[in-house]
Parts: sequence; C-alpha cells; structure tokens
Amino acid sequence: MTEQVKCVLHNINKPKKFGTWDTCNVAVTDTRCIFAKLTSDLLKKAAAEANQKGKEEGKGFFSRWGDQMSATSKYGDRYLNMSADDVLKENPDNFAIDHTEIKAISFKQKQSVEDADKVIRRIYGEVTFDTNRGKTTYQMGGMPVNDIAAMRAILGDKVRG
Repeated sequence: MTEQVKCVLHNINKPKKFGTWDTCNVAVTDTRCIFAKLTSDLLKKAAAEANQKGKEEGKGFFSRWGDQMSATSKYGDRYLNMSADDVLKENPDNFAIDHTEIKAISFKQKQSVEDADKVIRRIYGEVTFDTNRGKTTYQMGGMPVNDIAAMRAILGDKVRG
C-alpha cells in the first residue's frame, strides 16, 4: 500500500536574510512529515492553471483573480491526492522527518493586530518542530486551527498549542 498524505500544514515561512523567507507546506502521513518547498515557479504554475480554468468557464477578470489567489494560498491541498514519495520528489529541497524523530510540534500565537475599526483582526503565529535534529521555528500568517486539529489526530500529544 502506498503511503498517502493525510493532512497538510499550509504555508509556513522560514526566515532567511534581509527580510526574505522560504515558504513550505508540511504534508503529514502516518509515518512522516514531508516539508515541501513552495517555489515561485510552482506558484506561477498554480495561478496560470487557475486563470486558464476560469477563462474556460467564462469567468471575468476579478473572479479569475480570486481563483488565482485561492490556488496559491491552498497550493498544499494538492498533496492530499499525491503519494508521499511524489511530494518528496517534487523539489530537490524537499525533505522528510519520521514521526519517531519528532519530540514535539508546538504552535504559539505571536501577535494579534486589530484594525482601528476592529473589522479586521490578524493573528500571527509560529510553529516549532522539536526533533532529534534540533529545533526549527517557522512563522505563520495565522493560526491554522483546522490544520492543527488534523495533525493532532495523526501525531497525538506531540502536537501542542
């Protein structure tokens, strides 16, 4: 039986130099977490596919634009229909960590920003993977409650926060 992706932690960012970062999705299987790097080429391809599909469906510019935004923000969902090995092979920078190597995955709310009229409230967070290789912290543009619950269903008490 082929190892299948059970859930995805979407769009986490690893800070680099000069305010830049690498973005990845974490495809979680029953046995490992696969860190799949999200490159600009992959995002361009996803946006182009969404735009073309919208044109074929006769959608207008703004509707297609919304579809493009959705396609790039939920790019990791495509891993749910792929084998784990295919996710790992998608990019040479992708890597996996076996669940046996994971000590804890901790989610923490870092900052909450409210608009002056309180219409918009953004919650920024971080996730730390504590493994036998050490700790690595990623930034998130929100607190992905559904992703956390799905990971907890697979990894149990290793997922905190």
